[in-house]
Amino acid sequence: MSGGCNSCKNLDPKSKNPGRTSGYLFLCKVTGKWVNAAKDSCDYYEEDLGRSSYEINTIYKESNEYNDMINSAGCNSCANLDEKSKKPGKTGGALYYCKAKGTYIKGSDNSCEQYRDGFRDRYDKNKIFEDGKNYSDSNSSMGSLLFILVLLIIFAIVYTIFFK
Repeated sequence: MSGGCNSCKNLDPKSKNPGRTSGYLFLCKVTGKWVNAAKDSCDYYEEDLGRSSYEINTIYKESNEYNDMINSAGCNSCANLDEKSKKPGKTGGALYYCKAKGTYIKGSDNSCEQYRDGFRDRYDKNKIFEDGKNYSDSNSSMGSLLFILVLLIIFAIVYTIFFK
C-alpha cells in the first residue's frame, strides 16, 4: 500500500457511518466493511487520481475524528441545554430547553448523540440536575389528597353509624 484509504478509489466517500459522538467511518467497496480512512490500511489500495486533495483531506479529518464511545456525561453539562429557557413544574423542579432535540428535557437525563460539553461549573450542573430529578407536572397537590382523605373518613363514619 502506497497511500491511505482516504485516497483509495475503493473507498466510497458518500457512504458514511457516523460515530456516536463524532466523525465517520467509510465503506470499502471491495471488502464491504466500514473503515477508518485515517487509521486503517488494506491490501486492495488503488489510488483515485480523480479525487481532489480537498476531498482526501476531508475524508481523513472525518475519519480521524471518529469516536464511537458512549458519552457518560449527563444533559446537565451539555452545551445544547439552554439554562435560560426553563419550564418549571407545577409541583416542583424544572425542564430545560434542548436546542439539539427542539424540546424541553430533564437535566438529570443521560446524554444523547448530540452531546457537546457546555463547560458549566459544578454549582450550575448540580442545580440543573436537581431541577430535572425533582420535576413534577402532576395536578394533584397535597391539598387535593388531604381533601379526598377527609371525605373517605367521613364516608366511613357515616357508613358505620347508619349501616350497622
